[in-house]
Amino acid sequence: MKHYRCVLAVNLHSPLTVEDEEDGPLRVIGYFRVYALKAASASAAQAVVMAEIRDGDIDWADSSLEEVELGELPPEIRVHGSASPQAGIWYQSGRTFFP
Repeated sequence: MKHYRCVLAVNLHSPLTVEDEEDGPLRVIGYFRVYALKAASASAAQAVVMAEIRDGDIDWADSSLEEVELGELPPEIRVHGSASPQAGIWYQSGRTFFP
């Protein structure tokens, strides 16, 4: 089993209005989200993260998926690292919206 980091760009099916601390209400059309997971291959990792997204479409041109060593990940992600041999997502960030 290999570790992967995936940064997904998701274009929402329907725009949302979110509250921005500085600008007040902001209409957004998508978001970025970071995942760390274990999978047998890059295509298996891609399938796992694709199954997680139900509120929009993944823009693969603005997304990335890469095999990584656990030690290469930032400490705030690595601390969630799974020693389990099972495939699946073991870290998911919050959503970072874009207008």
